[in-house]
Amino acid sequence: MPNLTQIPFAISSGSAYSQRNNSSELINLYVQIEEQGSKTNHVLLNTSGLEKIESLAYEIFGVYEFLNKIYIATSSALYVQDGEIITNLGTVSFSRKVTFSDNGIDLMVVGGNGYAYTPSTLTLKDMSTEAGWYQADTVAYMDGYFIFNRTGTGQFFISKLYSTEIDPIDWASGESAPDDTVGVIVTSRQLWVVGERTVETWYDSGDPDFPFTRVSGAVSDIGCANHQTLAKIRTSILFVGIDNKVYMTNGYTPTVISTPAVELNIIDANRATLSAFTYTENGSWFYVLHIDSNTTLVYDPDTAQWHKRSSNGAKWLINGAINIYDSGAVVGYSGNDFHTISINNLTENGVNIRREAITLPINKTVNRIRVHEILLDIEGGFDIEATVALQLSKDSGKTWENKNYATTGAIGEYKRRVKWLRLGQTRDAIVKIVISDAIPIRILGLWARLS
Repeated sequence: MPNLTQIPFAISSGSAYSQRNNSSELINLYVQIEEQGSKTNHVLLNTSGLEKIESLAYEIFGVYEFLNKIYIATSSALYVQDGEIITNLGTVSFSRKVTFSDNGIDLMVVGGNGYAYTPSTLTLKDMSTEAGWYQADTVAYMDGYFIFNRTGTGQFFISKLYSTEIDPIDWASGESAPDDTVGVIVTSRQLWVVGERTVETWYDSGDPDFPFTRVSGAVSDIGCANHQTLAKIRTSILFVGIDNKVYMTNGYTPTVISTPAVELNIIDANRATLSAFTYTENGSWFYVLHIDSNTTLVYDPDTAQWHKRSSNGAKWLINGAINIYDSGAVVGYSGNDFHTISINNLTENGVNIRREAITLPINKTVNRIRVHEILLDIEGGFDIEATVALQLSKDSGKTWENKNYATTGAIGEYKRRVKWLRLGQTRDAIVKIVISDAIPIRILGLWARLS
């Protein structure tokens, strides 16, 4: 009988143009890279679950922490949450994702329309009443100025210093190409003016006529497909490009981080539906990209790997999230509802989460092989004895054989081996592992006895 050999289990969602070559997939699982000398270099972990905590009267489009309070922009009202108390600050009108910024005194909320709120005077101002206001999709802050893109033009405009007032002549144009400015975003005290065809970096030069000046040579001939995909992780900016690739900045240069599998999903999507946000949990950052109503792809910059998230077979439920740094909690929103996001939540509002891992091809040759045994190296002995389903595909994922079931160890039964025997002959075999029970998942690897 041949020995067990390790087979290449999935560490990302890699299925692209050739399923026969690579059908790997991770759904509601993601990879963590382990230290050198560990039993395995990679461990698959369960993604976060959800627990609903409260609902509002209107659909939520953005959340922001300012002066130790949480501000919530909905379709019809701006709220502030202070402890357990939620207060309606006044009427707003939004129909899509908003962005927030503050200057330490005032809060600015923008999403087509714009509103400024000053806590010291309890004043909510509709920015359309300002003489210099133009419709904008995004807002950023730098060195005392609020900065806005001007929708449908190649311009951006700014507020007066430490003010929400706008001078009609305080605007500038992207200089490298005559393209529309999609959005503005600031990182490391540099302003990124993101256009449909170019990305430029500006700095505060202190010019009394207009304080911002483009950094010489800091221009990329890469545009952004949709301002709703703009997000930030640490000092890097991420966005979906006009060429259907996902970019992450490295210095002044946007670098491709998407794979052919990710790009294939974007190519097939309506660009207007693309939306993204970032959050961090347990030391890992995540860029969550909603493609359409069925698909959510997530990038982890620490591992440079992608995985999928799904709620009941559709896209992931969460549309945006905020890290509340005082408590360490991660709170996401969906529709009118708020949810806590945590890897320790093993369900989504009490509903078990289906988690799948599809391997790379077991057989790298053109010869037939016999699959005598497959063994899953997974931690067990948790609160419940979970069921693990294995399905074998002998046509590279086009069809799947009946499920074969095995169980993890019961409470304290840490040595149970999860294995399946006598799985037949094939050429193009791949394996799907499915776990739907509410247990913490720690998969160390997959082994097979082949001949």
